[in-house]
Amino acid sequence: MNINKVIVFFMFFCSTIVVAQHKDFVGTYFYTEMEYAEQLHILESNRFSWQQVYGAVNKDLRGKWNRKGDTLHLVLDAVPGNERSAEFEAIFTSSGNLNFTKFNGKIIEQQKNLKPYNKDLSEEMAKKLAQPIDYSKVIASRKSQLERQKEKEQKRFEKFNKERKDLGKYHGFFKSDDLDAPIVLGMNAKRKQFVFEKPAAEKGKVDHLQGTFTVKNDTAYATTAADQDKIKLYGSQSDNLAEDELVIYFRKLNFKIIQVKTGKNFDESTFNSSEKFETENDSVRSLQLEKGDSLWIALGKKEKHIYSFSLQDVNYNQLLVQPNYGHIETWVEKPIYITDEDEIHSLYDGKFILKLTAPERMYPSLPMMPSNPRFKEDRYFSIDRESLFKLKK
Repeated sequence: MNINKVIVFFMFFCSTIVVAQHKDFVGTYFYTEMEYAEQLHILESNRFSWQQVYGAVNKDLRGKWNRKGDTLHLVLDAVPGNERSAEFEAIFTSSGNLNFTKFNGKIIEQQKNLKPYNKDLSEEMAKKLAQPIDYSKVIASRKSQLERQKEKEQKRFEKFNKERKDLGKYHGFFKSDDLDAPIVLGMNAKRKQFVFEKPAAEKGKVDHLQGTFTVKNDTAYATTAADQDKIKLYGSQSDNLAEDELVIYFRKLNFKIIQVKTGKNFDESTFNSSEKFETENDSVRSLQLEKGDSLWIALGKKEKHIYSFSLQDVNYNQLLVQPNYGHIETWVEKPIYITDEDEIHSLYDGKFILKLTAPERMYPSLPMMPSNPRFKEDRYFSIDRESLFKLKK
């Protein structure tokens, strides 16, 4: 026999064996369990596509494979953000399943078998699955959290700028430069409401104020809501008093700075000063009043703040005034002026400068539920105030 023919025959025989071994692993395999499924395509091009579905998460892993003896080696393509390579090893079981045995050289403790699936892929689909995944769009869309936040703020800022053109400059969000503990003021010109946020006395805590404002002569005047009043008014009905009697008690207050009056018209009624109060004990004073449609309580020395209450629909003959224990800070017609540069210098004597900024989410704390205090064995019930204003000089 010609030696050349023998060599050619031997080489052809060996190559046929290699091709046969190579094609042993080529095919489609699948694995399923509760809420999880995967499908592995081993392609003749020495590429693979490994598709995994878990709930709403879908993955398509691509890579290269080769055979070393009876072992299938799979090397995943690099994924952006994780440049470390991942390698798997698998072998055939006696039942013809594909059993994964190692991951990055370490033995897989909970091994799983992928069953062969007799499905021939079209040539077009095989070429498509053999292509590495193009991560360029993913990389381009990936931005740092700071960049995304800036873009989001910019869009909200542009939206508010459009609104400010219609509603005026007293609409928007203003913030100090302190990054750790900023002061923030949000104003809604349409609703004439504001929300204010500042660092609390306790480290790491934040105080919230909210209320309403009016604009006069290019200046806003802000007044906080009733939950920030310095005092609270309560009422009770006593059988020990005559029907037309009305007595008001002042408890745990500075009696020297309190005045009170009742009537139908504020200007036509007269205030009773603390000199007319009767002493009940060291912490309580009282005063007999005439019943009227409204009650006004003045608080303060130089600048008096007037708390206005309507008594028209209440049938109490005893009133109790005591401190508001949830009080943080009270604004009464507090002037807020916004400059042409969209800055606020008028708060806290100019110690802080607030600048126009992108809108923020502010979460004022819920107002405290009114308590029903007991006094002289009677239960008192909260009376909401109508308004809070400054006494005109």
